[in-house]
Amino acid sequence: MNRNQSAILPYLGGKRTLAPRIVDALCAGGPPIEYVEPFHGSLAVLLELRKRGFGGRAIVNDANGLVSNLARCLADRAASQALSDMIDATPFHEREYLDALDYLASDRSLCPAPGGLRVDTARAYLIASWMGRNGFSGMRAGWESLRSRFCVRWTNSGGDPAGRWASVKRSLPGWAALLSSKTTFLCRDALEVLRKARRGTGVAVYVDPPYLNETRSTRYAVDVDDGTGTLAESDDFHASLASILDEHRSAGSCVVASYYAHDRLARLYAPGLWRHDRIDVPKATDHGTRGKNKRDRKRAVEVLISANTGDHQ
Repeated sequence: MNRNQSAILPYLGGKRTLAPRIVDALCAGGPPIEYVEPFHGSLAVLLELRKRGFGGRAIVNDANGLVSNLARCLADRAASQALSDMIDATPFHEREYLDALDYLASDRSLCPAPGGLRVDTARAYLIASWMGRNGFSGMRAGWESLRSRFCVRWTNSGGDPAGRWASVKRSLPGWAALLSSKTTFLCRDALEVLRKARRGTGVAVYVDPPYLNETRSTRYAVDVDDGTGTLAESDDFHASLASILDEHRSAGSCVVASYYAHDRLARLYAPGLWRHDRIDVPKATDHGTRGKNKRDRKRAVEVLISANTGDHQ
């Protein structure tokens, strides 16, 4: 498989690189029979699970309508074929990128109605995401501000953007095959999904929420209320999320969450109950100037938080 089959988007905070390690943690107590992901984003983790043979039921959710629509188009046989044909006929061209941005700017549908698949919108979103620079998909940014972000490689170092687009074309049938079976796609509030999701032995839950405000400089297209460091810290989104995840953990579900490192994580996820694994990663939106060495790019510490059971020790 080519590397772009690991995720449907070069998403802000996407887990293309970490997906194998996340799946290892999700399967530490044995293969799951059901999978729940309330912020599916690039779908890198579900794709990794499916590639490893997971054939159980998956419930995945994303409140970003553009992301949700793309995922549903890929999972629908007729829509995925139409999308693949359209993308296959699209060259890596700056005009295609600018036209896609113009289309998205005029499309006011943030969450298409059930059954209302929009293949043209999915095509435009794929073009804008993969022909632009990594990490801008999923950000809160006006489409006009991305017009100068068409990805051009002026030096011999690094990858080939046109080659990457060709690999996206090759990846579409693989994505469709992995997503078309036993997967329920939702476009709802993430906490609602977690409250309703089944919990217990055999259920694997992966959560990749918008990170704590203190650890990031960008805003997501669909973001959350964050009281980090304020008097409201105890009852904001992240406190509610941690409380619900603890209920899943207590019921026997295998739970994994990811964040950038911050002191507040120890208050949200008590180290005695949760394992905290720190991983050094590059910042997704740190795009260097021409000729900048990769080792000089900004780094961040990602923390994988999982139930602190004997299977992990």
